[in-house]
Amino acid sequence: MILVYLEHDGEKLLRSSLSALTAAHKAKSVYNSGEIIGVVLADSKAPAEDAAKYGIDRVISVIDPIFNQFRA
Repeated sequence: MILVYLEHDGEKLLRSSLSALTAAHKAKSVYNSGEIIGVVLADSKAPAEDAAKYGIDRVISVIDPIFNQFRA
């Protein structure tokens, strides 16, 4: 299992998260390490929906308005 924390702008994943996912996919193929799980903390479901487009096996999403204040 490869666990990746996914940063976002409230709608879409940030470039840093896409880089992390690229590394996760490479590690998965090299080490045959099972599934890639993305973790998204957000105030809406939009970032999790965006994350699902990038070949992640599973997305764990925690949605709460409190996460709005933690965006960079």
